[in-house]
Amino acid sequence: MNIGGFFEALNFRAGYSDYEHTEFEGDEVGTVFSVSGIEARAELVQADHDGWRGVIGTQVLARDFNAIGAEAFVPKNSLESWAFFTVQEADLGDLELEGALRFDQTTVTANSINFDRSFNTVSGAVGLAYAPDDAAFKIGANISRSERAPSAEELLSDGPHIATQAYEIGNPDFTTEKSWGGELYARWDSDNVQLSATVYTNFFKDYIFEAETAAEEDGLPVFQYFQRDATYYGFEASASTVIAHVGGFDLIADGVATMSAPRSIMAVVRYRASRPCVCSAGSRRIATISTCAPKSNGPTARKKSPLSRRRPTALPWLTPRRPGGRSARMAA
Repeated sequence: MNIGGFFEALNFRAGYSDYEHTEFEGDEVGTVFSVSGIEARAELVQADHDGWRGVIGTQVLARDFNAIGAEAFVPKNSLESWAFFTVQEADLGDLELEGALRFDQTTVTANSINFDRSFNTVSGAVGLAYAPDDAAFKIGANISRSERAPSAEELLSDGPHIATQAYEIGNPDFTTEKSWGGELYARWDSDNVQLSATVYTNFFKDYIFEAETAAEEDGLPVFQYFQRDATYYGFEASASTVIAHVGGFDLIADGVATMSAPRSIMAVVRYRASRPCVCSAGSRRIATISTCAPKSNGPTARKKSPLSRRRPTALPWLTPRRPGGRSARMAA
């Protein structure tokens, strides 16, 4: 919706889901899980004012979870959350300054066990990049502080989970998970070739993870959720190139390599065919979700592309990389 003035558009979207699945033990029904919820998001998109642009928004979520059966490892519970966020960007000649801030309030309730807890979390990030108008490359740095409320499963699990072949135990006294993170990156973005390399680190306080204990319950190994401080760092590199144009399609080769501590190395190469998509001008707006990015007409066009080119919403930017739950090596 175009509204004019300081804000150029109002974006709104909402969704409802009702999901159910059944876990079987042989031919017999073991446990039936059902999840229903509604989520809505509204965003006020700021007009460009001499290179300053941004978005201010709010998001709400309500979810009901229920498990029926002998292996109901989590009691019936409800989750409600509300968030306020903003993302801002300014062009300062060859420099780009970005900032984001988000506040969340999350409430988890389970009436059957008289459980009711609320969590307030604040996350923020600042980024600075060097991106000359006449160049296809960009280098930059980001610093972020993130906070996450524990999930209902991390708080309330206590029972056999047949799908994972584990007896899972949560902790209702968990506090929020906090993280400070930083990254340095370099990117090359031309019409047919995109290259990216990033080094990063995250320092977690009260990181929540699941680990196997020496105990056994109901014939299953016991996995329990814990909170510890943790350090996570690594390197990522990716490349994408158009290797042929066939019948209106681009044949693209992609490659991704990651290395992180503790002990994780991965490399993936794939080939895919993609029809070049044409996006409306609206896809250039910050926080506008689109299945395709605006097609570059050269480095100058890339320079004017806002945060949405890389981060469609504040959410991904304010979510730190998290090590794998069961394989992570925690600091004492």
